[in-house]
Amino acid sequence: MTSAYRSRLKISVTLTEMPAPMTSVMAGRPALGAGILMRTVGRATRADRSFACAAVASQAWARSGESSKATRPTTPRTGALNNQVSSSTGERERNAHFEGSPADALPTLILYIVSPRYCDLRLRALVGTSSTKIGTFLFEFATPGIGQILKAAGADYAVLDMEHTGTSFETMRMLCAACRGLSIAPVIRVPTTEYSLIARALDIGAHGVMVPMVNTEEQARLIASCAHYPPAGHRGAAFGIAHDDYLPGSPVEKIAQAAARTLIIAQIESPQGVENAEAIAAVPGIDVLWVGHFDLSNFMGIPGQFDHPDFEAALSHVGRSARAHGKAAGLMAGDLGWSKRVRELGYSVIAQGVDGAHYQNSVAAALKTLRTL
Repeated sequence: MTSAYRSRLKISVTLTEMPAPMTSVMAGRPALGAGILMRTVGRATRADRSFACAAVASQAWARSGESSKATRPTTPRTGALNNQVSSSTGERERNAHFEGSPADALPTLILYIVSPRYCDLRLRALVGTSSTKIGTFLFEFATPGIGQILKAAGADYAVLDMEHTGTSFETMRMLCAACRGLSIAPVIRVPTTEYSLIARALDIGAHGVMVPMVNTEEQARLIASCAHYPPAGHRGAAFGIAHDDYLPGSPVEKIAQAAARTLIIAQIESPQGVENAEAIAAVPGIDVLWVGHFDLSNFMGIPGQFDHPDFEAALSHVGRSARAHGKAAGLMAGDLGWSKRVRELGYSVIAQGVDGAHYQNSVAAALKTLRTL
């Protein structure tokens, strides 16, 4: 940028919890050249120690003298600062407007500096609290907007399934990117206990992994090792890629940040897994014991009988085992009755259904109502 342009640059800086709209209208005309750059500066904290910077939106280039006084920005001239602080529903917003030359139609750069709610909202940290963590499963809807849709719906996380869908890592990478910059954590369910699946899921940006059919303490230790860097595990290192937001920085700090964020969910889906639930929960690095209810009932010889006394006893045992070792218990609930039931058993990580079923049920209900009109 030339010195002439620098002297004619208006910079608007907004500090807020979430990005403002991606476009702006300055000097009475639509903004041009919109772009987004999401970056985390240091380790985010709710105390505003650092920020995720969304350098967002707008250069409204207009010819000098073309704008009328009615369309000029109204903030004070020549380096004046207008500071506004508002707090509603926990959101803090500061708007600082700096201007250079008072000439008409200044080139305008708008920077939205986003308070790091996303970066700070680590699902692993939330799992250690007593509050209910609510999410859903994604089997079918691999769309760029799904992260924002789930965030708007109030989800804390989404489990992206690879076990039953055949979805590729390329698609998973896109879905993780769709959650970046939002207060929602992507968790990938890999097909099996295998290093290349677990480590790759984390490398492409997942905040955690869910591993099916965890039956023994030894298997749980292998899973934890695959997910963590030395000395805690044997995960191979690649930095400056998706999992650390493509940022430069100290490998030591990146390893510490990965350890703080990485969530490991062990699925208990067999009588052997139930029997070894306490030993699995005791493994360092295992954060959640997750009951795979259909598989567990199948392997118990009571397929789909979720009110069977033996199934109820297994559900209770897994929950107690998790809590005894300071871990959380989780389950995918098909309906609100299920959610209430497992919540009363101490389960605190609950996925409410799957995407296809939500959509089908919603469409079916709407069409049924429409036919009665």
